[in-house]
Amino acid sequence: MMDRTPRRLRRPYRAAGTASPRLWVLTLLLLLGVMVWPTLTSLHAQQPQPSQPPAPAATPPPSGGSQPPSSGVTPPADAPRAVEVPRSTSPAPSSFTIDPKTPLKDLLPASPKIRRSAGPLLAADLRRVPEVQFEASSGITNTVAIQHIREQMAKINHLNGKKPDGFVEALRKERPDLTGLPFAMGDACRTTGERSRQFAAAVNTVRRAMQMGGNADAARRDKENMMIAEMRRRQAVATELQRRKAMEEEQKVKDPKKAGKTASVSTPEVPSPPVSQPEPPAAEAFWDQYQNLCTQQDKAQPKSQREQCETITLARIAALTQILLPMPHMHPGLVKYLSMTPHAEATQALARLAIFSGEEETRKAAIEALKIRRERDYTAILTSGLRYPWPTVAKRAAEAIIKLERKDLLPQLIDVLEEPDPRAPVMHEVKDTQVPVVRELVRVNHHRSCLLCHAPGNSGKVSGDALTAGVPVPGQPLTPPSGGYNNSQPEILVRVDVTYLRQDFSVMQPVVDANPWPERQRFDFLVRTRELTEDEATAFRDKLKPREAGEFSPYQRAALAALRELTGRDTEPTPAAWRRLLKLPADAQRQTRTP
Repeated sequence: MMDRTPRRLRRPYRAAGTASPRLWVLTLLLLLGVMVWPTLTSLHAQQPQPSQPPAPAATPPPSGGSQPPSSGVTPPADAPRAVEVPRSTSPAPSSFTIDPKTPLKDLLPASPKIRRSAGPLLAADLRRVPEVQFEASSGITNTVAIQHIREQMAKINHLNGKKPDGFVEALRKERPDLTGLPFAMGDACRTTGERSRQFAAAVNTVRRAMQMGGNADAARRDKENMMIAEMRRRQAVATELQRRKAMEEEQKVKDPKKAGKTASVSTPEVPSPPVSQPEPPAAEAFWDQYQNLCTQQDKAQPKSQREQCETITLARIAALTQILLPMPHMHPGLVKYLSMTPHAEATQALARLAIFSGEEETRKAAIEALKIRRERDYTAILTSGLRYPWPTVAKRAAEAIIKLERKDLLPQLIDVLEEPDPRAPVMHEVKDTQVPVVRELVRVNHHRSCLLCHAPGNSGKVSGDALTAGVPVPGQPLTPPSGGYNNSQPEILVRVDVTYLRQDFSVMQPVVDANPWPERQRFDFLVRTRELTEDEATAFRDKLKPREAGEFSPYQRAALAALRELTGRDTEPTPAAWRRLLKLPADAQRQTRTP
C-alpha cells in the first residue's frame, strides 16, 4: 500500500530513547561554555579599566615650590581618589642655587620682634631674662621646616663662601639685638686637627656612658613608680573607710534607733610607703660607666701617642662641661672628676661651677676642690664674677673668696665699693659719638639656636673627623642627651668644631606649647653689650637709683660682707675708710676689671 499522508506532515521515524543530532550539538556547546567562562572572566579582570587610569606615583614638589607638571589625563568626577600617603620627613638631597645678585636682607633670617627690656635684672628669677632668637618664629613644622632650614643653610654657605664667617659678620651688623653678643670669629671659634678628633671621641664617650648608665636608672624609676602606686592604693582604701565611718556616724545622729545595728567600721592605720633601698642613681651609674670607658681607652692608647694625653684631657673636660651643664644632678660627679684632673682648664671649670651652679652643695664642693689649686688659674673668674650683671653671681663670687681665704683680693673688693652698679648704663664712644651702653644677661634656646652658634656642616668642606650635629626640626621629637647628635638628615647638619657663641652657664626652663618637644628645655645664658636710647638709659638709672641715702647696691653689699669676713674688722663703708684701715695706698685700686 502506498502511504497517502501528506508530505509536509511526514516525519522520519526514530526509535524511542534516541535524541536529535541538533540537540546533541547544543548540549556540547553549552558544556564547553561552562568550562571556558571562568578563564575568560579571569583574563578580563587582569585588563586595565579604560575609565579609571592608574594614578601616577606621588612625587614631592621641587625645591622651588612649583607644582609638578600635569599628566594630561583628567579622571572622571566619580573616579575614586588616591589616598595620600605621608612622605618621609627627610627630603631628598638637593642643592639650592643662590643668585649672586640676591640682596643681603634676603639672605639673612627674618628678624624677630625685638622686645626691649624694661630695665636691669633685679630679681633672681632667670625666666625674666630677655631671650635672643635666631629668627622670627614662623610656626612651620616637619617637612616644610626641613626645607626652610636647608634653604637658610644654603644662604649661610653662600655668604661664608665670599668671606670666612661672612654670615655671622653680616648678621650682627644688621641685627641690633645680636650686635653686642660675644661672638668668637676666625681661629678663635675653630677647633682643628687632633683637638677636633679628640673632642669628637670625648663626646661619644659621654654619650655611651649615658646609654649604659641609663639601664640602672630605668630599673630605679620602675621601682619608684611601683612604690608610688602602692602608696596611692593604700591611701584610697583609707579614704574609703573614713567615708563609710562618717556616713555611719551621720546615720546614728539622724536615727538613734538604728544605732548599734550597723557594725562599727574603724579606720585602719595606713602603713607608710616602703623606703626604697639606696640604688645607684643615674648620675652614679653614669660616672661609673664613664670612668670604665676612659680607663679602657687609656690602656688601648699606643705608647707612641702618649704625648697626646693633654689633648685628650682637654677634650674630655670640654665635652663633660658642655653636655652636663644643664644637669644639676650630674654636677657633684663633675666636681669630683675635675678635682682629680690636674690641669688649669679643670681648675677654671671648678671656679665657674663655684659661681654659676644653682646647687649649693655643688658650689661648696667646687670651692673645697679649689683650696688646693693654683690661685692664679682661677682668680680672674672670681673677680669678674663680682661684676657679673646678675647680682646672684656676684654674691656667690664673694662667698667663694671668703671660703678660700683670699685676703690678697682685698684691694679688688674695695674697688667694687666705689664702682657703679655693673647693670647701670655707661657712656661709650661709638662712631665718634658718646652713647649709653649696658651689659645685660640674655638667654638663647639651645635647640633653636644651632645656626646662630655654629656654621653649617653640609658645605662639602667639613673634615671627616669633625663632629657634626643635626638641627632640631620643629614638629619632630628631640633626641635625648643619651641619644647623641642626630645625624640622620645630612642636609641639615651644623659643625660643632666651629662655635661662635659660648655660654657662661645653662639651665633647664619651662616652655609654653612645647609639644612634641619637652616642656622643659635647655637655655644658655651669656652677657650682651647693647646700646641704649636715652629713654632706655634713663629707665635703667631710675630703677637702680638708691631709694634712700646710704643704700648700697647688691654688689657693694657682697663686697662689704667679704671685707668684714676676711679681715675680722669693720669701718665706714667707703673705699677710703677701708684703705686707711688696711693701710693700702690710695692708688691701689682698679687692679682687676671686667673688659
